Amino acid sequence: MADCYDVLGCSDRNLFSRHFDDYLAAPNPDGPTCEFLWEMRNAILAGRGYCFHTARGKAHFSNEGCRYDAVDRVPLSSIERSNIATIARAERLRGCR
Repeated sequence: MADCYDVLGCSDRNLFSRHFDDYLAAPNPDGPTCEFLWEMRNAILAGRGYCFHTARGKAHFSNEGCRYDAVDRVPLSSIERSNIATIARAERLRGCR
């Protein structure tokens, strides 16, 4: 159930950090938007059963079948954890909220 992205690969088996400087954080108008980064990061969590608490998260992903109320309880692989951290870092550098 990995999410795959043309430039980055699949969320559960490719380290997104390899593309941090050239795509995720690059000041490039063709690069990812804050919305796309948010969706990428949260899609990893949703795919592993995270229950969203915000209206935005619930509306986008729904909580149907969710199992984990806390992010730190979601069973993620080390690659998925690294990818979430990489995406969050790109969001901070881009000034996403």
